[in-house]
This record gives sequence, C-alpha cells and structure tokens, in this order.
Amino acid sequence: MARDWNHIQAVAMDIDGTLTTSGVFSAEVLRALHWLKAAGLKLILVTGRPSGWVQGLVSYLPVDAAIAENGGVIFLGAEKPPLLRQELTGSYKELSGEDNRKRLELVFAALRLNHPHLRVTEDNFYRLSDFTFHVDGLSADKLAELKVEVEKLGCAFTWSTIHAHIMPSGQQKGSAVQWLLQHFKLANSPASTTLTIGDSPNDSSLFEERIFPYSAGVANIEKYRAVMEFFPNEIAPHSEGNGFVEIANSLLQIKGILK
Repeated sequence: MARDWNHIQAVAMDIDGTLTTSGVFSAEVLRALHWLKAAGLKLILVTGRPSGWVQGLVSYLPVDAAIAENGGVIFLGAEKPPLLRQELTGSYKELSGEDNRKRLELVFAALRLNHPHLRVTEDNFYRLSDFTFHVDGLSADKLAELKVEVEKLGCAFTWSTIHAHIMPSGQQKGSAVQWLLQHFKLANSPASTTLTIGDSPNDSSLFEERIFPYSAGVANIEKYRAVMEFFPNEIAPHSEGNGFVEIANSLLQIKGILK
C-alpha cells in the first residue's frame, strides 16, 4: 500500500465487511480503532446500517461521528440528536416528527409488482431516511436493473454485501463525509487529509479520487470492481476486519505510533 499518508487527520470507514469479519468486531479491530483514536485522528463510521443501530455504535466505539443509512443521517456523538439530510439542500438538521419515508415505501411497492420475491430487511423499522431489502439471491445484473427502475421513479439506489437501499435523490456516503469534514474544519474539497476505507458498491462515492484522493479497500472489494463507478486506489492484502487492521497499522506506522 502507498505510504503517503503522513498528513492524514481523519479516517472515514465502512462497517460491515470492512470493520467486521463474518458480522463480528474482532479484538484486533477494536484495538486498532483505539490506537487510531489515541493518535489524534478523527474517526468516522460510514455505513448503510439503520439509525437505530448506529446510535448504539457511536456510544460504544471510540469514534467522533457516524453516518448512517448511506448518508441520510449523521450522529455527532452519543448524547446528540440525529441530524437528517435535507433532500433539497443536501444540508443536515435535527430530526422533525415528519415521516420522511412514505415515498420510498411506495417506490418499493412499485418494484415488487415486477419482483414479488424482494424481501424487506428486518432492520427497516429502525431507519429514518431510506428503505431497504435483502440482496440474497440477487445477481449484480439484477441489482443494476433494479437501480435503473428506482432511478426512473426519481429516487437513488445502491447496495452492499447485505442490503439494497432506496433513498432520496443525491443521498450518498461521500457527500455526508464532506459535510462532516466541514463541520470538523478539515479539508473537504478535496478531502486531502482524510483516508476513506470500504468494501462494497455503496462505498463507491468514498473513492472518487478528485474528492477523496486517499482511499483504501479491504481485499473482498475486488469482486465488485466491474460494477463500481469509483474504486479505491489502495487494496489491503486481506479481507474484512483483517484487511482493515492492515490498513490501520500502515497508517499508524507512518505516523510513528507503531514500529
């Protein structure tokens, strides 16, 4: 991997398949997170997981902020209210009592007319800004077809190793990270002091080089290379959590924290 990361001040990282291994945080990953935090880095979780899950993770992991639902919701800490993305402006503000997902539910209902086998995810109940269904049994070609259908209905669509997401137009991980970097008063356009890390198609916006010049993927991202618009410029030798630890250790060595 490249060794020009000495100026990195923030790390924005996916969770499932990047920090986790078979769905679990290993002791090595938790140790790496604590070392990165101790090195003075801003740590940002960036996931497609629902707000209800992510609020808990912000409470227990050594991170400064978390982005849930592929950019739809931001948490600035365990004791702070969630901030919901505003579709018209792309900015974030405290959650109101409005139901923001009715339109997304109608889009899913339209999809099921031609694809009755689609299954809503069990965590859909805990979401504030997107609507999700399982990707089990869906090929990359089928997911690409569903993406076209959703976009024709005026919404955005992406998928990860586990879920497919129907979202308001413009919602993505990359723009949410840029908003957070501005909040933290770090370079954000381009994000020249941030390292982004991920493993699947819904991380693609984190790898657009003109915006995020420094990016890395764990090895399991290779299977998605053909379907991703943007791809990380460094790939760890190993998959999932082990790959993340390799990336974290490289960064810590560059900063003189590890020998």
